[in-house]
Amino acid sequence: NLTLVQILANDDEITAFGAPQTVAVSPDGKHIYVGTTTSQNLHAFARNENTGELTSIQINAEWLGSSFESGLWAKATVISPDGNHVYHLTGTYNGPCILSTFNRDPETGLLTYVGMVGGSPYGTDGIEGYAGNLLVTNDGARVLVGSGSPDGILTVFDRNSTSGILTLRNVIQGAAGEIGSGRSIALSSDDRFLYAVGGGGDSPWQLVRYTRDSPGSDYFIDEVLEVAPGSSFDPGDITRIAIPRDGLQAFILDYSERRLVVLPRNPDTGDITMDAVASYQSSGPGDLRVTPDGMTVAVTSIFGGGIT
Repeated sequence: NLTLVQILANDDEITAFGAPQTVAVSPDGKHIYVGTTTSQNLHAFARNENTGELTSIQINAEWLGSSFESGLWAKATVISPDGNHVYHLTGTYNGPCILSTFNRDPETGLLTYVGMVGGSPYGTDGIEGYAGNLLVTNDGARVLVGSGSPDGILTVFDRNSTSGILTLRNVIQGAAGEIGSGRSIALSSDDRFLYAVGGGGDSPWQLVRYTRDSPGSDYFIDEVLEVAPGSSFDPGDITRIAIPRDGLQAFILDYSERRLVVLPRNPDTGDITMDAVASYQSSGPGDLRVTPDGMTVAVTSIFGGGIT
């Protein structure tokens, strides 16, 4: 069970903290980084490892300059596995997106702005307006940006482990709009398989599997996974996917059906069996997280702000 420890809000100590949107926890558990829907600011907090309470230590607004677009908000925030860099994706619904890099001091948690990719015109550096998903591979070598546009764009950057600087490697796009995925992306723990979900509304739902043959090779679209006839899994509007570290399941949020669905997965082949082994109702599922030990799955609700 969860017990409320603390509520953080806009006040004299924490400013420009309207509508938190993204949260990233450092690998050592000492610091939390939060982006909001009201600005490009990135807030840094120190975390008490005994109580879990947070203390504001920095608001990164000084990196915003005339070269940045106005009116952008946080879309995703991630930290490299070595804990040395923070990547912060900001943008609008379908306008220009910016991916910013920060150095992180492991002792203090303070951030120093390094640089950015993206911005106007739309699609610069392969980041298009619908981008909203961000991952660092578990080996720390690449940063992946997923797009929820009808074209299903996956943008791959090489990451310099020393400086944190990103260099565009390649852009993978679904042929003729057939792969409308990228609303949510998830990696297997060995980085071999990448999954992206998309569709819903006027677009058909799809789950796409990307594969790479070796750590140094590129991802390619391996298979578009489809629901088998008669399956107990009849998806509606799929918004999130997560893969636990052992790789034995795929957890999927179905927003239209208000549920969390568990699908069997083969960790050796990457195959996901499109037939639900379990389904749990959830009121307006928003986000989906799996704890590092794989023992707990948490689903947030956009109706009432609850956590299941």
